[in-house]
Amino acid sequence: MAKYDKNGYITELEKDEVFVFGSNGHGAHLGGAAATAVHKFGAKMGQAEGLQGQSYAINTMDSEDEMFAQIERFIHFAENHPELKFYVTEIGCGIAGYSPEQIAPKFAYYYNQNNIILPESFIEANNKLMSDLFAGKKTILFFEHAEPGAMGGNLGGVIFWYLDKGELKRWQSFRNDIFFELYNKHSGDFAYIYAGAGNYAHFNKETTFIEKKSDQEFVLRYKDKDHCIAGHCVGVTNTIMGALEPNTNFADFKQKETPPHYTTKEELETRRKKLAEMRKLFESKGLYKKVRQ
Repeated sequence: MAKYDKNGYITELEKDEVFVFGSNGHGAHLGGAAATAVHKFGAKMGQAEGLQGQSYAINTMDSEDEMFAQIERFIHFAENHPELKFYVTEIGCGIAGYSPEQIAPKFAYYYNQNNIILPESFIEANNKLMSDLFAGKKTILFFEHAEPGAMGGNLGGVIFWYLDKGELKRWQSFRNDIFFELYNKHSGDFAYIYAGAGNYAHFNKETTFIEKKSDQEFVLRYKDKDHCIAGHCVGVTNTIMGALEPNTNFADFKQKETPPHYTTKEELETRRKKLAEMRKLFESKGLYKKVRQ
């Protein structure tokens, strides 16, 4: 496991661990975490992106679009290398001038891997975003909760589609403890569908299902404006695509059979425990009921 100094900076890594740092287009690793990457973890001067020694560079200096594209490429790299553990530093939050609130959500959407460790400031920023969503500072149109095994086979989580100053955004959280705490306070603001296999979809009660766009996309209407949403969970997507007719009231629908999930016995047991926990919560709020077959 990585070792830190008293200021919270990484000083040592195990052989299977990687230091993820912010770079620039020239690969000039001259200061901050980039200099640490060169001096301690094998980063190469002139290499602006990718794995180098026990470090991985992400260019944060050229443009926001390029940085976010490189973050996505990094996530896919980590997914393809489960034998490695990646420690992400506060990339973009030094000389590049970004804040954790700007960078952290880009990681939150993708990191369903056990081998990516985010800095505490990124975790705090994402927790605050979830709190703001539930507190009504941003309008949630749709969110869904998946049990372990249903999202990439690793971790359960919550995906939110929300409006921020009129712009539709998608964000994902894996902090189930915070989700339960906040949902328990604000569950009356949402209509929900139980889709089976541990999957739940929740809709702002002011939203209306309009139409199916494809097997992975559907349209919700909020205050006379339509928004195209992408379903993530297999069960939830199947329920929405196969059960709801245009302009359906979410409280009155017919559910079709949910496709099977293939998972290990350990994942199944974890899912059953979490499902029981969610049912208990829904029952206490008067939200759970058997759907019609």
